[in-house]
Amino acid sequence: MRPLLAFLLTLFSFHIFAQVELGSIGYYQDASIFAQSTAPMGTARTQGLGGANVAVGADAFSTVSNPAGLGLIKNGQFNIGLAFNNYGSKSSYINTNSQDSYNYLKLNNISLIIPIEASSNGNYKGGGIGISVIRTNNFQRRFSYLGTNTRSTMADRFTALADGINANIFEAEAGSGEILDLASLSYAGFVINPYLDDSTAYYTEFRDINNSLVAPIRQKETYQTKGGETTFHISYGGNYNDNFFFGFGLGITTLRYSLSSIYNENLTRQAISGELQEFTLKNNRTTRGGGVNFNLGFIARPADFIRFGASFTTPTFYALTEKDENTLIATSRNFNPTTNNTIPSELNFQYTSPLRANAGAAFFFNKAGFFTLEAEWVNYRSMSVNSLDADIQADNKTIKNLYGSAFNLRGGIEGRFDIFRARGGAAYMQNSLKAKPDDINRDIFSFSGGFGLYLKTFSLDLGVTYTPSKSIYTPYSLNNRDLFYSVESKNTQISGIMTVSFLF
Repeated sequence: MRPLLAFLLTLFSFHIFAQVELGSIGYYQDASIFAQSTAPMGTARTQGLGGANVAVGADAFSTVSNPAGLGLIKNGQFNIGLAFNNYGSKSSYINTNSQDSYNYLKLNNISLIIPIEASSNGNYKGGGIGISVIRTNNFQRRFSYLGTNTRSTMADRFTALADGINANIFEAEAGSGEILDLASLSYAGFVINPYLDDSTAYYTEFRDINNSLVAPIRQKETYQTKGGETTFHISYGGNYNDNFFFGFGLGITTLRYSLSSIYNENLTRQAISGELQEFTLKNNRTTRGGGVNFNLGFIARPADFIRFGASFTTPTFYALTEKDENTLIATSRNFNPTTNNTIPSELNFQYTSPLRANAGAAFFFNKAGFFTLEAEWVNYRSMSVNSLDADIQADNKTIKNLYGSAFNLRGGIEGRFDIFRARGGAAYMQNSLKAKPDDINRDIFSFSGGFGLYLKTFSLDLGVTYTPSKSIYTPYSLNNRDLFYSVESKNTQISGIMTVSFLF
């Protein structure tokens, strides 16, 4: 079972802890991470339009956004896209500012679209089959922080976790190497110790006999997540009389998520002989698996200058496996560092993502270009997690407490100049939380632009997206809110994507 650290290392502020059901392990957080996009996705053309595609169609991303768009395809296409991303952060912790950044290069999409001609001259005009492998979500994130704490230490949290448990239990676990949780891990590393007259109560050497810190404590951490979701889609889009287009598809999604954090505390003075000088806590967690969903949609073209589109994507039903391990390295003066690990835990669980509904319109200016706008409704409250290996129903109750429905808006404009295309767009992604727990606005605004070159047998599209956001991170919590701090981060994500298409 996932250690309790997953509950402590939360991106939520202390004010919503009251809405977290007793017994929740932390899968309510994973549900939100896996469901909520942090930037528009799609091909270079779609990203250049702010992610808007539901009423435009005729793009490989139509397999995901609205398969009816395949009915607008006139030529066969083979597309391949490559994306470069930069994630930067500026964090503030206890009046100390830090910066960090992370770059990565990924294959974004590869697709094949095959047009199908009608067998007769009736109202059915044929359509297209789309087979695509497209990145549909990114979990990339990285930030670092540091600060000097004069009020508390994470060891205070460890003593609270250990309180009431007999030290003989921890002693046996340390001796056998079968360490199960953070309380036992901190005991094995001598970060906490039992009182001589009460083996169920604990103290840390970072505090003196008056329960004051023996010195200010320098705290720092690097926190990084990697991975994403890639979806294999096979879809069909049909054309009825050139004014009504319909489509449906099957999506098979692979999910890869990893979290790595390295947290360190160090006394700002030299410890006395035998006294705790510093400790480092490392957490590594991975989630792997896959899921399946279905989508369907239509596009209506009542006149040449306007199109209306709508699509519906069922929840994705995932089967996932999570693995988690913690390592604690502690150093006392004049002693060699001690290294202990929790037993690697593994949990198989099922995750159901929220359903999504999209609707939009596109307005065309003859052959000079178009403008498009769309809205997406996402019911985050419908998410759920289940497992035969553990009782995680409290997480489902927490999902209902914390999350609601959200509306996302996307819009873009394209200008056409002979064989060239110029694009611009913007997107608004509403936060999934029902309440605003603090002064941080977690809604995401994204801005994008792009360029295209279109020839008879070849096209090249470039797109760039800039996405700023804010977040709150709490390394550990204590009963007294005044004793611990949170990290405030201003984040920027810059995505550049190139899609090459061969037409036949």
